Amino acid sequence: MHVCLKYRCDHVKRIIAVFGNALSIYEADEYNMKISGVLTKAELKNFSDKSLNKAIEIYSRCKELSYDIITFGDERYPDALKKLEMPPLVLFVKGDYSVIGQGGVAIVGARGVTPEGRRMSYDYGYDLAKTGKIVVSGGAQGVDTQAHLGALQAGGKTICVLGGGLNHKYLSANSGLRERISRNGLLVSEYPPDFEPTSYTFPKRNRLIAAFSDCTLIIEAEMSSGALITAYEAREQRKPVFALPGWLNSENIRGTDMLIQKGAYSIDSYRDILDWYENADEWDSDSQKLTSEMIDEIRTTGKEEEYKKNKAENNKNDDIIYSEKKKESEEHKSGFDNALSYGKEYYRKHESNTNKKCNDNKKLFNVNEKNDSKSEKKEKTDNFLKDMLTENALSVYDTISETPIYADDIRSERKLETGEVLAALTELELAGLIQSLPNGKFVRN
Repeated sequence: MHVCLKYRCDHVKRIIAVFGNALSIYEADEYNMKISGVLTKAELKNFSDKSLNKAIEIYSRCKELSYDIITFGDERYPDALKKLEMPPLVLFVKGDYSVIGQGGVAIVGARGVTPEGRRMSYDYGYDLAKTGKIVVSGGAQGVDTQAHLGALQAGGKTICVLGGGLNHKYLSANSGLRERISRNGLLVSEYPPDFEPTSYTFPKRNRLIAAFSDCTLIIEAEMSSGALITAYEAREQRKPVFALPGWLNSENIRGTDMLIQKGAYSIDSYRDILDWYENADEWDSDSQKLTSEMIDEIRTTGKEEEYKKNKAENNKNDDIIYSEKKKESEEHKSGFDNALSYGKEYYRKHESNTNKKCNDNKKLFNVNEKNDSKSEKKEKTDNFLKDMLTENALSVYDTISETPIYADDIRSERKLETGEVLAALTELELAGLIQSLPNGKFVRN
């Protein structure tokens, strides 16, 4: 079932509500699947294929890597995940599964964290783990990594929820950290072992980070940060969100500051979270003013600002590139003008009689041209050019077309000296066969 849905879970609950379990949908015929009304055309096609090869392949891979598989119908499947609007059908795990539901605190934030944010992430992970809390994060660079490390250094447990398969080499620099977590906590993914993470799977895993936690702490985050997705999911699940107030003028704290302005609990010490735990049973989700809609608005504003900033930066870069290209073109033209003067001088020295020859032949050619057939015109043109042009000019003319070309490119293609090329170009211009463009290129008339 997980394979047929392409590891997505947008309407898993509706499918389960109709069919009950994976076995029932596997045994259902095409007609009953179609009239159920819960499957898309693509899903109907996938479920019609009764082959179990892919499922067996995933199972064998998990066995090979010592990963455990927990399905939606498994008694070990977490109740917190069943409450989600989009619960994962399957969990692939490695480590101590008993840590789930044992007082998880999500610590998330920016990947490009400041040195102070890095220290705070580590300290909060360490201090909370020392008190027996399970630190939950996403294994990414920055805040996530430091929170995991702090928890491990404290001798505590930590849960790492990945956006790809447990065996995928994404962020290979953290492979050692993931191995430590599997021995002192739990690695979790809803994707097969070697599944490559995507822009879709990273945001989706944040709902699991929030679900495995009793509350969420945002250390540092821009307004458009993915960490705010975890905050959004926490509030959707009616769990509290804490945020560390900004201590410096940085883009990284605009998101956390906005969360606090909208009602997230400002935190000064890990003890603030412990204080919340003391009254957690009596805590009412509605008592926190911050809502998921507010968080969504913050991220939307952040995305819009980010788009405008990138657009302005791109426009600035385009202006710089245009200016540089214009300067390059002007320098090229200036250099070419000097070279052209040299070519004309070269031409005057070596082909003194060509002007008269060109003019006479061109005049004769133009007078008779209108009375010729197409084949006759082509034959006369070829004969005219051979009679009129020097060997170099004829070679250069063959290189030039309706597509503008630089003299340097002609020189490279025809293996001629610069003076020979420029003399030929001058000859062709005087014959009225080509013209030079303002950017230093040549094109046929």
